[in-house]
Amino acid sequence: MTSVETTEHAPRRKWGWIFVALLLVEVVIFSIHAHNLTEEIKYLRSYLNRTIAELTLVKIDNRTKELDRSYLISGASLIGTLVCVCAALGFRRRKTPAE
Repeated sequence: MTSVETTEHAPRRKWGWIFVALLLVEVVIFSIHAHNLTEEIKYLRSYLNRTIAELTLVKIDNRTKELDRSYLISGASLIGTLVCVCAALGFRRRKTPAE
């Protein structure tokens, strides 16, 4: 008869859940920031109808560029955090009892 040896494994740390929480916090922060910028753009567009057009258009362009940069930065940051989540939650090699 063959005996099955079990190997003791150290308890896993739950780093994956820390990265999941970080991912959720980033999503909330970037969503709030994007919402604030879009609301400011809407306000400036309504302000455009009432006052000097040139200065308001410059502000709208600046806020639109800032919103685009924010989307780019948040996308890169969220992808990086998602990779960390995947790495921490299980894309690692597990030892089998035969090893």
